[in-house]
Amino acid sequence: MDKRARAKSLVYQWHARAQLDYSDLYLRLYISYNAWYGVVTCTDFDREAIARLKRRVGIWSQYIQGSTMAELRSVMTRLSTLTVATPMTVTNGKWQGVISHPDDWQNLIEFWYQVRCCLFHGNAQSDERFATFVQLAYVSLNIFMSEVIARMKASATDEDVRLLGDIEQLSLDDSNTQMLEIRRLLRRKYINSRDPWNVDV
Repeated sequence: MDKRARAKSLVYQWHARAQLDYSDLYLRLYISYNAWYGVVTCTDFDREAIARLKRRVGIWSQYIQGSTMAELRSVMTRLSTLTVATPMTVTNGKWQGVISHPDDWQNLIEFWYQVRCCLFHGNAQSDERFATFVQLAYVSLNIFMSEVIARMKASATDEDVRLLGDIEQLSLDDSNTQMLEIRRLLRRKYINSRDPWNVDV
């Protein structure tokens, strides 16, 4: 094999190996999402969990108002354009395969589940359109889970609550400004904090 043929082979081979496998990334991300929604919906049955997730409107109202997950808007616009033109083929009759508009978050939840089902059960279509769906499922779910996790991490921990209680028990005089500042910060975090499992409602 001459130098150019070898180089051409290397170019093709390494370029192919450098491509992201969104299927693998998406399934890993879905495991995180599944663990989260299993707790927040209090059910081990996916179909029931999906129904309950559709009633958790808080974070989605904020999304529609434009106060959170702004980067999701362009992904949702693309998904609605794609699925309205040609609905996604689904594995069961529970969903019509369409995200009808950029605020259609309830069908986004169905979309995430259907992509997971196609990949997990080996029903993934081999066309380029499905590869696009997997990529968009990954990007959109990653935006959502990143927001949920950021909110969970910002919630008051059990240790924060214990520490606040300890500080409240101390008889602080007004001259200990460091302790007063710690108490003020912990109070603000605790008062403004939600249960880490309900940051989306």
